[in-house]
Amino acid sequence: MEFLSFIWSTCSGYIIGLIVLSILVFVHELGHFLVAKYFNVGVLEFAIGFGKKLWSFKRNETTYSLRAIPLGGYVRMLGDDPFNPPGQNTRDQSSDESKLPELQAVSDELSKLDPALVADRSRWFLEKPLYQRALVVFAGPFFNFAFAFLLATGSQYFYGVDVPVNEPIIGQISVGMPAEKGGLLPGDRVLRINGEKIATWSALTKVIRSSDGSPLRFDVVRKYPEGPKAIVLNVKPQLESQEIALVTGAKSRSYVVGIAGQLVRVSIPIQDAVIEGVLDVYGLSITTLKSFGWLIQGALSPKNIGGPITILKESASSAKKGFEQLLWFMFFLSVSLAVLNLLPIPVLDGGHLFFYAIEAIKRGPVSLKFQQMANQCGMFLLLALMLFAIGNDVFNLL
Repeated sequence: MEFLSFIWSTCSGYIIGLIVLSILVFVHELGHFLVAKYFNVGVLEFAIGFGKKLWSFKRNETTYSLRAIPLGGYVRMLGDDPFNPPGQNTRDQSSDESKLPELQAVSDELSKLDPALVADRSRWFLEKPLYQRALVVFAGPFFNFAFAFLLATGSQYFYGVDVPVNEPIIGQISVGMPAEKGGLLPGDRVLRINGEKIATWSALTKVIRSSDGSPLRFDVVRKYPEGPKAIVLNVKPQLESQEIALVTGAKSRSYVVGIAGQLVRVSIPIQDAVIEGVLDVYGLSITTLKSFGWLIQGALSPKNIGGPITILKESASSAKKGFEQLLWFMFFLSVSLAVLNLLPIPVLDGGHLFFYAIEAIKRGPVSLKFQQMANQCGMFLLLALMLFAIGNDVFNLL
């Protein structure tokens, strides 16, 4: 029974993870879809997932489908492929014979469309003004930012915010850190460190951070069923990790023991929740951008890159901790997805926007040959990154 319970818990957790991913993909593609419809672009398909169709229905000109691999999605628009415009013979498009079967399949599918729709070039995506194409592309990441803002605002309005208490009482202990090894526990009130009286949490952290790594004598009061008792524990601080120093923006490395102060949950009015929501989205966006820079510089370990397995695992873990934690994990993923898509890498939304910027500057479209080469490089980069992330996932599982 315990084994079956474990299997059910694991499977249900991953199902929640897939639902979370599908929601974020839906929000992203909904942005492209709605703005494309607003500008009267012919939308041929709105798909969640890739691969074989599991379920679909058609309304007017658009097919809505759910596909087998729930790790992405797409909105396919009429006339959005400069390499395969509707109605063009496949043999006129490429001298590469290896690509002809794929192009022929696309052409056959396009031939099944309403001829009147295909003939109306005013509904082709590539025939739209530059600013409209840019807005359609930008709408996907923008909707992810907006969704993250709603998640952060709603969570803080309905659940409140955690405010630190400036008392020397330990709220949390990090697993595997010196505090846990030294015997400190949540709820311990620190009276002295190395004989120095500690009256506030600020004073406690200052003593630890400025230590030279030598063992620290903690005089604490711990609550027991029979009453509070004074105990003495020795804890040896360790140097703060480079990753933590980068995220916190610390000017210099310092020492830590792996403790956090107590927090008290406080309700806030809606206007404050809105402000906090904006600041949260902005702050995480900047940190995410900086993280890419730290990875390139080698300051942040590539081991921190996680793939779909990590995302599913963390989604399941967040769900087990409660709906609020799941909302915050969705917030993190939504912002990360938006920022990643806005990177100027061909095949991503940011790559398309980069091409549009060039088009605006040179007052003419970017050559198809350049787009093809850039897209191939971008695809290679993304595939390499995905394989590396999945490799990290497998390594962590093993």
